[in-house]
Amino acid sequence: KDFSENSTGMMFIELASYVGDVLSYYIDYQFKEGFMQYAEERKNVVTLANYLGYRITPARASTTELEIFQLIPAKIDGNGKNIPDNKYAVNLKEGMEIGSSDAKAVIFRTLEPVNFAENTLTNPTRISVFERDASGQPTLYLLKKEISASSGTLVTRRVDVGTAQEFLEVELIEDNILEIISVSDTEGNKYYEVPYISQDTILIDEHNNEQNTPNYTRWTESVPYVLRLLRTSRRFTATVNSDNSTTLEFGAGVDKFDDEIIIPNMDNVGRVLKTEKFFEVSYDPSNFLKTKSYGEAPANTTLIIQYYVGGGIESNVKSNSLTSIMKVQYGDDNEYLTTDELKILGSIKKSVTVNNPEPALGGRGAESTDEIRINALANFSTQNRAVTREDYIVRSYSMPNKFGSVAKAYVSQDGILDQRAQLNLIQ
Repeated sequence: KDFSENSTGMMFIELASYVGDVLSYYIDYQFKEGFMQYAEERKNVVTLANYLGYRITPARASTTELEIFQLIPAKIDGNGKNIPDNKYAVNLKEGMEIGSSDAKAVIFRTLEPVNFAENTLTNPTRISVFERDASGQPTLYLLKKEISASSGTLVTRRVDVGTAQEFLEVELIEDNILEIISVSDTEGNKYYEVPYISQDTILIDEHNNEQNTPNYTRWTESVPYVLRLLRTSRRFTATVNSDNSTTLEFGAGVDKFDDEIIIPNMDNVGRVLKTEKFFEVSYDPSNFLKTKSYGEAPANTTLIIQYYVGGGIESNVKSNSLTSIMKVQYGDDNEYLTTDELKILGSIKKSVTVNNPEPALGGRGAESTDEIRINALANFSTQNRAVTREDYIVRSYSMPNKFGSVAKAYVSQDGILDQRAQLNLIQ
């Protein structure tokens, strides 16, 4: 009864109350940070987003359509007609870098190779007369191609690796890494990026030519690329951290395949092997890509990592500003040209110019914390699957143009599986 605010007993009571209140606050705060809906700290939101399978976008690159020109001399064909001499048509490899002429000094790169000798439906070559002689006959033609370009600067990093380590991690400290172009070692082995380290079957695109796909070259004009299924033990995953850096994680060192991989087809999907009994539960088609051997870990070598860095709001540039060719590689086959023809080809290469008639748009900074939260929750609910008829139709229409195009799509139930299911029910 004789306690007062200044007494020693009251001081200890208030101290105990203060400690309990602080502990309760931090417990509540940490509990709240464990839920995606209520987390506020960016590192916690990023961790939960990675847990839900959502890959964060550190930055977005601006894109535009480039017009690429080259001059080509004229020749007379067997019918006496004046046509362009396509042996001087240059072939520009993917990744040509173009700089902007304004103060931003942003670097753009082409996303596909440019071959002026190929006139395809998806990427036609437009020909116009550039110069005529005194008699009015064309002496030089102007070839024009249109190609997509995206902002970004190529960075090459070399990492020395000693003894093999399980799940080796390599951190790329640059911000706004747009894309991992390639990962290889000094022995020439290539590592492939996968969504998760247990996936050992991937799809790669190849040029539709005589060397890669001799049976499909008749459709080269409409389908310049084809997809091929590749099974590899050299693979890695890329994870974006809360500070916008990127971490590459490699395999566990197991260079063998312990599991049997079943490629789905119309005869065995959805039923037990060596039986005619169908599963009575739903299945995930992505399970056909999984394995318990987690890939090969690099050892006693040097990893060569190439990736693009850039994007952001500053990568949006105005039209007619991308005119400076900073870096270009040619893929021409010059072994059949004479010395004089090689000199002409050298001057032709100097005539290659570029321009962007439309401004480059779409560049923006890294995702905010709220955007990561919303996108991760949406990504988790969709599960990256096609479920309804409309999902399959949209996926059909969204196929990249380099693999051809779908004019009309219609989705119906599979007749083979339906007939077998009806027979099982009758039996």
